[in-house]
Amino acid sequence: MVPSYFDIGEVSVKISDPKGRWKPVKLSYNPKKKKGDVTWDRRFPGDVIAPSGKYIVSIVACDVHGKCASDEGVIQIPVIAVVPPNSTPTPEAVSTPTQIDTLPFTPIAALPTTVRPQATKIAQILIPVPKEIEARGEGHGKDMFPLWVILILGLLCVLFATEALLDPRPEALRSLARTINQFVKE
Repeated sequence: MVPSYFDIGEVSVKISDPKGRWKPVKLSYNPKKKKGDVTWDRRFPGDVIAPSGKYIVSIVACDVHGKCASDEGVIQIPVIAVVPPNSTPTPEAVSTPTQIDTLPFTPIAALPTTVRPQATKIAQILIPVPKEIEARGEGHGKDMFPLWVILILGLLCVLFATEALLDPRPEALRSLARTINQFVKE
């Protein structure tokens, strides 16, 4: 999630089971305190490990003034997935933006003999524009009216002035008025 003008104040992530078997997992992050990826260890409340399937992810990001935006996505856990060890969700520092990923189904001939921890990437929080760039005013309407806009408006004015000079209607109206006046006088 990238802030548009104001800094992001808080990001809330809710992961829920579409079948309603377990209570949703609610994760909350403050980008000023912790930066990096938001991860989920596939555990619902009560230390229940999520089996293979699709799970709904709702993300709400609010700026420092309380204006919020939200989005939804799906996490898909494949049929053959490594069971994560007992741990708590922790953010990992990464500087590349990503979207919500879905894990593709890949059949495996034999299960590995060792179990390695695997976290599911949900979203990433990006750092806002540096303050010195924002203070200089770069990128926020530096030029009030670009040159091409002024040129187009000038050409439109010339076009309308030329049309007004070449318009035969005023002369035709004066001729019609003279003809009507002649009939009225007679």
